[in-house]
Amino acid sequence: MPDNLNTEVELQQKLRDIESRKRELEKIISQRQDRISQRMSDFKEEVGERLTVTSVIKKNPAIVLGAAFGVGLLVARVLRAPKPATVQLPTGAKYAVSPKPAGVVNDLAGELFGVVKSLAVSYATRKVRDYFDKR
Repeated sequence: MPDNLNTEVELQQKLRDIESRKRELEKIISQRQDRISQRMSDFKEEVGERLTVTSVIKKNPAIVLGAAFGVGLLVARVLRAPKPATVQLPTGAKYAVSPKPAGVVNDLAGELFGVVKSLAVSYATRKVRDYFDKR
């Protein structure tokens, strides 16, 4: 009988050890989950900061200015009034016929051109001001 009692005590001790180890592992897992969550949050915040418009402009000013210039050229081409075509009528009178009616598209393109131009000018002004402030 004492051997059984001894074995039972040993089993209970092993069970307590296992439960204690289980609690330790759960605590470690919880801490690591918290660290991973914090790192993911920091990573999202950092990516969000790096992908803001101003940070992209600061890192790639030449590309942004080139893109703004290209968009400006495209908008200017769209806004440029086409030469009206003339139609010769049998009586000899000439009437101008516009190949494209002016309308909403031209108005939107004009607004877009103005916005892009003002952004490019303000960016260039800021860069020049920053350059001279550093000196």
